[in-house]
Amino acid sequence: MDDLQKEHHRLSGMFVELSNTMKAEGHDQNMVLSALTNATATYATYCLAGNEGYLYETGINQVCERFRTNLEVLQGLKKAEYARNNPEAAAAAEAEDKLKS
Repeated sequence: MDDLQKEHHRLSGMFVELSNTMKAEGHDQNMVLSALTNATATYATYCLAGNEGYLYETGINQVCERFRTNLEVLQGLKKAEYARNNPEAAAAAEAEDKLKS
């Protein structure tokens, strides 16, 4: 893992830690998720359009694609971890997925 990836991981962890703190304070996890999603949308708009701007459809698509890519990468890592820890269950799930497609 290079320095940029380490910093990305550290910053991401700070958001997860804050979210876990909110949940520990008694906030509903779905409310925390909704608030985090809203904050992400607000900050993404600021990064792409500034304080006074808004996103055109192309900007919305850029944000959605970035989120999708990050989600797919994370799920791939989680799937690999699950497979390492539960090889038989992972093989069964993989076989079931192949039958569905």
